[in-house]
Amino acid sequence: MPYLIDSSALIQAKNLFYRFSFCPGFWEWLVGENGNGLLFSTDRVRTELLDGGDELSDWARNAPAGLFLATTEAIVARQAMVAAWVQANPQYRQPAKAEFLSKADPFLVAHSAETG
Repeated sequence: MPYLIDSSALIQAKNLFYRFSFCPGFWEWLVGENGNGLLFSTDRVRTELLDGGDELSDWARNAPAGLFLATTEAIVARQAMVAAWVQANPQYRQPAKAEFLSKADPFLVAHSAETG
């Protein structure tokens, strides 16, 4: 089963336990698992990472093209459904909804829902 990874998982890995200078094997493993068809992310996550202007943004810029999946029209349509669902649920406060919808998160959900 393939997995999608979020920017926060990569950012936390870089900042806490798997710094590039300390554990380059982790980053090589991510690329290897992508090559094995088991690990992906999205172009929206890549955009978030590129905004960091650090080692992680360099890594994202140089990662294999297949690691960051493109957002297709079907994904955009699915993301609209995710956004509508989030907005319709009163158990989430509006600031949390706005933050969730402004990031790559709803596109990760949409990719997962669309591709299984």
